[in-house]
Amino acid sequence: MQKNNLKRKYRVGICGHRDLFSLEINEYKKKIIDIFGKLINTYPNNEIFVVTSLAEGADRLIVECAISLGLRYEVVLPMDATLYKKDFDEISKKEFNNFFLSAAGSFTMPLVEDNTFEQIMQQGEQRDRQYQFSGKEVVGRSNHMIFLYDGVDNSFIGGTADIFQYANHINKSYDVIKCKRESKGEIT
Repeated sequence: MQKNNLKRKYRVGICGHRDLFSLEINEYKKKIIDIFGKLINTYPNNEIFVVTSLAEGADRLIVECAISLGLRYEVVLPMDATLYKKDFDEISKKEFNNFFLSAAGSFTMPLVEDNTFEQIMQQGEQRDRQYQFSGKEVVGRSNHMIFLYDGVDNSFIGGTADIFQYANHINKSYDVIKCKRESKGEIT
């Protein structure tokens, strides 16, 4: 467990696919814990602090690993939590609520310019732009990123590939855990 009394935060943002290949989860966990271990050893005078949107799949898996190491986390929501949770089934909503209530803090993104609340209630470009906005915020708040990413550029606005390209474009330091996916759906 990491002592974090009065330590300066070293923020680690997380991003990845929602549909991770279930037979590889334990391998992903080992790799995630190894990355956190290296960061803890590299920055012993800092508190390793996770930044997440708590999306299904990779985000929650990484947060679970962070919690197992005694790390704290903050949540960056792409939109109001009630609206965000419409993307989740009942089991996922309960999981989200448990993680959200345990977070050290949270921040809800304002609407992207020209978006309205009504527009982001439906799946589509405006909602995707909210995801992109929050993904970029996670990158911006972080000193380092961890991606669970299959390496495929699917050109979806706000998806894992989009956020990975943004982090790369601004020269953010990162680790990539190459992953397999259960499906190739539009929401990644």
